[in-house]
Amino acid sequence: MCRYPVSRGLFAATLALGLLPLSARADLRFGCMAQGDHLRMAIHVEFSTELGGRVSHMTGRLMLDAPDAPPELQKMAFDHRMITQIWSDRDHVMMRFYNEAVSGGPVLIRISTQKEDGADGPLTGTYRIDQPRADGPALTYSGRAICKDKTEN
Repeated sequence: MCRYPVSRGLFAATLALGLLPLSARADLRFGCMAQGDHLRMAIHVEFSTELGGRVSHMTGRLMLDAPDAPPELQKMAFDHRMITQIWSDRDHVMMRFYNEAVSGGPVLIRISTQKEDGADGPLTGTYRIDQPRADGPALTYSGRAICKDKTEN
């Protein structure tokens, strides 16, 4: 039996409240989007604030409604195993994905955005999707992409 149950509970509550800011410290979070005539893409990525800034969470979808698009690209979910390079420093977000599981050959998807000098809005840039083909010209789709900082300050 504890001699001082109130002080023990108070100590536990104080400790929990003291650690709360550490557990709630936000990772860097970005929502990136691209939309064109035949394409819709959305990716949510979170970078850890720890040294090295590893990806702590990533989800995304690509929908490509083009007549020459392989079926796997018409609806594709992004997977962390597809990441080849991804980084951010709040003013830049750059992502590269590689998907081997596509008929006709592997696909490389690149998104590169940055904040305009002195601008407060979203990061703007481009996306590019390439699929080299042995039986003809490569499939290439490209256009404008934006990323918004979703980090809670």
